[in-house]
Amino acid sequence: VLFLMIRRPPRSTLFPYTTLFRSLVSVSANAGTREVQGTATGRYYNDVWQSWSEEPISVYIDHKGNTYIKGGEGLIFARGFLYAGERTKFIELLKKGLKWAETAKKEKVEITKELGSFMKSGSFDQYGIRLTFFAANKGRQTDIILYMVDFDNMFNKITLYLNPVQVKSLIKLLEKVPQTLKELKEYERKSKMFK
Repeated sequence: VLFLMIRRPPRSTLFPYTTLFRSLVSVSANAGTREVQGTATGRYYNDVWQSWSEEPISVYIDHKGNTYIKGGEGLIFARGFLYAGERTKFIELLKKGLKWAETAKKEKVEITKELGSFMKSGSFDQYGIRLTFFAANKGRQTDIILYMVDFDNMFNKITLYLNPVQVKSLIKLLEKVPQTLKELKEYERKSKMFK
């Protein structure tokens, strides 16, 4: 007697299909938002390849003034979410990290310390953004660690390391949000004329 046992394939074989589906869904999830023009990057460490890569950071805004930060691209990405009132505090913490970087370099300090957390509770887990300051090599290497758990899929997580130059680029992007919001609202106002 021969028994044939059919079992479900492991999740890893389904991964490309679920990722494709999520990428299609994420296009619609960005509807009603506008990308803030500009560029920022962070460094990502791939444990499998044991190498660093530069990953893009994008900033989006919705009509309510909420800010979305996307780090990474392709299979490795996560999108963080800041309520309208949190963006200013987020920028203040990034600037505080820049001051700490100067102090760490001057005083030759090695330290890891949390700057702030914008984590929110979801149905099953937490999602959001956490900022951590990191100084090594007697203050010669300083980074702000941007840790994000995707608001739509808690399995999408990314940790990006931003040196002071990269932090300044991110701050510039975030400071453009009010102008981008104004443009988005103007676009929505004009588009209502065609109903």
